[in-house]
Amino acid sequence: MKKITLFLMIALFTATGAALANDPNDPVDKANEKVTRSFESDYKAVSELKWFESTDHFIAVFKQEDILVKARYDKGGKFVGSTRYYKEEHLPIFILNKLKKKYPGKEIFGVTELAEGEDMEYHVKMTDEKNWYTVKVSAAGTMGITEKYKRAAEQR
Repeated sequence: MKKITLFLMIALFTATGAALANDPNDPVDKANEKVTRSFESDYKAVSELKWFESTDHFIAVFKQEDILVKARYDKGGKFVGSTRYYKEEHLPIFILNKLKKKYPGKEIFGVTELAEGEDMEYHVKMTDEKNWYTVKVSAAGTMGITEKYKRAAEQR
């Protein structure tokens, strides 16, 4: 009887461990080989990787160096687009120089880079003593303010 009980306990723990390792609700387990291969080909040295699934895409959210990235792949493994969040030091130098020349006295607070297929644009958050701005910049360097908000008065 002890052998049967021991055998059943071992079988139960083994089955439980296998079920937890292959959770059918975990999108990363659902990601097919094409998606995984595409992702591993596109991105190296990532950390904090998490997968999510929408109706027609897989979304990988991760960090690459100090940049937060959300990459989207269709169900066939094709890269659809990405969103990256970072500081000014990661902007292409010609865009950074154009921003500083066109908007002198404004500080860059953060950048959201949007890539869809072959199109790329940057939404740059800038600030000065009175206002917050969002400047939309194309990959070619054309730019314009798309949002402007008054900063809250500092309490004294």
